[in-house]
Amino acid sequence: MKNILVTGFPGFLAGFLVKRLAERAERIHLLVEERFAEKAETLSGRIAIEIGRPISLFRVVPGDIAREGLGLAEKARDELLAEADTVFHLAAIYDLAMGREIGMKVNVAGTENVNAFVRRMRALARYHYISTAFVAGDVSGAVREDDFFVGQRFRNFYEETKHLAEKAVRQMLAEFPVTIFRPTVVVGHSRTGYTVKYDGPYMALRMIRRLPGFLGRVNFGTDHPFNIVPIDFIVDAMVAIAQRPDSARRTFHLGQPAPMTSREIAELFCRIVKGKGTWGKVPSWVMRAGQHIPAVPWILGVPRQTVPYFYADIQFDCSGTLDMLAGTGVSCPRLSDYAENIVRYYLEHPVPGA
Repeated sequence: MKNILVTGFPGFLAGFLVKRLAERAERIHLLVEERFAEKAETLSGRIAIEIGRPISLFRVVPGDIAREGLGLAEKARDELLAEADTVFHLAAIYDLAMGREIGMKVNVAGTENVNAFVRRMRALARYHYISTAFVAGDVSGAVREDDFFVGQRFRNFYEETKHLAEKAVRQMLAEFPVTIFRPTVVVGHSRTGYTVKYDGPYMALRMIRRLPGFLGRVNFGTDHPFNIVPIDFIVDAMVAIAQRPDSARRTFHLGQPAPMTSREIAELFCRIVKGKGTWGKVPSWVMRAGQHIPAVPWILGVPRQTVPYFYADIQFDCSGTLDMLAGTGVSCPRLSDYAENIVRYYLEHPVPGA
């Protein structure tokens, strides 16, 4: 991993990943939409200063994965095709409420365009695609890392389009050294709590904080696991696994191998926010029915599209990831060990409506 092409910068996950990659890389090409170029220049410059590397390590390359040829200028295209040896493809629309058209354009067609570019790269050593564990859709029970189509239906267009995008990448497995990463639910940094994404578990925090008195202490969780991982683990795991030659042509769930249940998480968050535990519990059928009543998600402060994830009965097998990380010092911390950092950052850095 010396000459690396990264898509998705300056996004949240890509920003953390690039900082880790920059510790050893010789050159990092950041494929960035023109409208984000200035932000990308600023962030990459800041990263270079923080880790003591030259700013020239980074090259911001204007482009667009939704366009054929990635929208690259001829000179940039030719240089990347000749020199880049590693690709990390992170660019995607992450929005549970997005429309299908934009998801198909960016997540599916965009990934197909990246695939086409990768096929032409002359120095390619590895292609890393960042998918999501939720390509499993609404399936119940255990999902293995090598499972892909298991009869699932999709709860939203995000799941569907990421599934189709991964399908396109998987078609390259036999011919190219591809590694697929599937993160579960990502939260902020385990030590600092830093995040710019207030979705997923942050919706539960929002509900606990927003509802007054005993209402904010009602436990809406279930006894099913809710798999949460901090962003620093995701990045450390990806970098560690990416360096293993035997990780090619494999898929890895980046998750907590022993996740807490959503009921346990609600209890934990409530104790941190309210200073006391939850009381009572709400049957999952009530949550299922309530998500279709427009006023209920609004009252709770939780988007309708988020609700099914709180009562989903799914377990992500992480055995391949655990095998790869054995002896590296990289492991996923328990939520109970860093939840206070996550909650504190959320409370100290509120977003409108939160």
